[in-house]
Amino acid sequence: AGSASAGLSKQTPRVAQRDRLPPCAHKPAGMALALDFMALLAAEQAAQRKRSAPATAAGSASAASESQAAAAAAATTTTTTMTTTSASVEAHPALGESSLRELAGVARGSGASGPAGETLASAPMQKVVVHNEFLSAACEADLLRCVLSPVYEASGRWVRLRGRRLLQFGGTPMPGPRLLGREPLPPWLGAVVDRLVATGAFPEDKRPNHVLVNAYGPGEGILPHTDGPLYFPCTATLSLGSDAVMRFAPRVPSELVGTSSQSHLEAAKSFDAGLARRSLVVFSDEAYTSALHDVAAVGEHRVTAKCLNAASLGWAEGSLIPRAPLRVSLTMRHVPAVKGATSPKAL
Repeated sequence: AGSASAGLSKQTPRVAQRDRLPPCAHKPAGMALALDFMALLAAEQAAQRKRSAPATAAGSASAASESQAAAAAAATTTTTTMTTTSASVEAHPALGESSLRELAGVARGSGASGPAGETLASAPMQKVVVHNEFLSAACEADLLRCVLSPVYEASGRWVRLRGRRLLQFGGTPMPGPRLLGREPLPPWLGAVVDRLVATGAFPEDKRPNHVLVNAYGPGEGILPHTDGPLYFPCTATLSLGSDAVMRFAPRVPSELVGTSSQSHLEAAKSFDAGLARRSLVVFSDEAYTSALHDVAAVGEHRVTAKCLNAASLGWAEGSLIPRAPLRVSLTMRHVPAVKGATSPKAL
């Protein structure tokens, strides 16, 4: 494993510092530069279009900056690329019976509530809870089979972004808040959401109605961001296929940016959560509203003293946690006010 992880590190270096702040980041009142998810998404899509444009088109557009492209992406919303489906696609993949029974709390004998979560009580920002072994290896494999189904490849749902591929289910969150092109979640995701509600991660009246599926290749990650004001302030992310580390860092008040106080604040309030494969992390309250979170674009994660659940995972400080060739995350959230008709072409 050591030699394999070393190879990953060499061929997939960290994201360059110049790439870490997309140009459409926004600046909330009284706060330093911060990114919400939709701003990050708009910047990533603009950058992807710029990279994939033909050389002739790139030449003619050289006068336009990436920030202008990102602003245009934000102005036109992400609806076109995020909700594209094919009329010829008529059915979602389905989970096996054993996985459905497990997610209903039957097969593993743990009851509907599932495994107990570990609250990172020493975290300087509350509240972060990690559920290890939220599901079995067999159920994980079944969920990965659904994610990687040829149905979604053929439908055009996958969107390529900087550092990952993305599937979206439920619609596109818009200011209001509301879901544009609202669609029901596919049954295989509905079973996971049912388990979340049974576990107590979300109340029944705030059950997730929006899911993003991120697929990360070797050395890929996601930039620091907040999930923004369009959702009920709680996020649940299920990790499949690979271990990873999620970092939480405070949003720094603008008057402290560039001062020694910024470094002191970040040192005092940043922390890591170890996300073993098949684990579920749920964060809310201050960890949702006042922190940026990210997964570094690396081939392996080094465990530090700031990884607050390393002991329960058996991860020794200083050890390297290799990333597998594919990591998939299911990020589930609730958009409070749902408006707009269901898309007639929804899968």
